[in-house]
Amino acid sequence: MRPGRVIFAGMLALVACAVSLGAPTTGQTSPAPAILPQQFAGWQMRGASQTSANAGVADPTNAAILIEYRFSDFAAATYTRDDGRTLKIRAARFADASGAFGAYTFYLQQEMAKEQIGDQGASQMSDAGQRVLFYSGHVLVDALFSQQSPM
Repeated sequence: MRPGRVIFAGMLALVACAVSLGAPTTGQTSPAPAILPQQFAGWQMRGASQTSANAGVADPTNAAILIEYRFSDFAAATYTRDDGRTLKIRAARFADASGAFGAYTFYLQQEMAKEQIGDQGASQMSDAGQRVLFYSGHVLVDALFSQQSPM
């Protein structure tokens, strides 16, 4: 693995850890904790995150599929770093890991390269930046980095 990919994978591992810390426990009666952290590994959330328990807000086109996979809630936020890079994250929480896996396989695109992130992950470069899709436990994360790190 190239050094840049190692650093990139390490950054995404931090995202996965931060996201899994926001995972509720089984039988929880209080509101679920936030899915996305305010900051991690030098990334700072810009503004407030958008949250909803409505699958139609998370994905208006495919809400029925999210509901089938027992969608719970979602959050979306934009993060920035001091060097000007941006990271847009959309995270969906499901009742269990099988729901997150099902949604992961639904959104996974054939041209994406497999990555060792979370339980399963994949990435793809485009003109918009590097898109990374992975799930960790019962949370699915779709992240778009504005540009790769110079390292």
